[in-house]
Amino acid sequence: MADFATVEDYRLVASKRGITLPENETEQQIQLDEALLFIDSLESRLRGVRATRDQEHAYPRSELIINGFSYDNDEIPYLVIRAQIELALEINSGTDLYAQHDGLPVTKERVEGAVEVQYAAPSKTEQRERDSVAMRLIKQLMRPVSRSIHIVRV
Repeated sequence: MADFATVEDYRLVASKRGITLPENETEQQIQLDEALLFIDSLESRLRGVRATRDQEHAYPRSELIINGFSYDNDEIPYLVIRAQIELALEINSGTDLYAQHDGLPVTKERVEGAVEVQYAAPSKTEQRERDSVAMRLIKQLMRPVSRSIHIVRV
């Protein structure tokens, strides 16, 4: 699978942080591939549009502006490479990137035919602490959420 980050990039970041990766290079590549597929899964929410119709992954993109800087149609922003590495590190630590519970403490679980789970509401401080580096990077790649109100006059 084509990657934005290399296994060497991944190893370097892990080494600098004292993180142990699988010894097998194939397993390291699999973690990078899973991280790339997660980025691809967010494509409909990413800034810009695919640079070419038949490209394999969400990047490169045209009409891409991140933090006020535009990127060429054949350029992969460093932010994307860093996000892929951070996501791979989360996968390495056992994190399920697709988990929906968002790491909130469970306040209630009940099983009666259907399963019911209730999560605590996070404070703003807890939310910031829970947001991983990877998720903060991913949010920068996404389109801003429109907060405009559309009024329809009849």
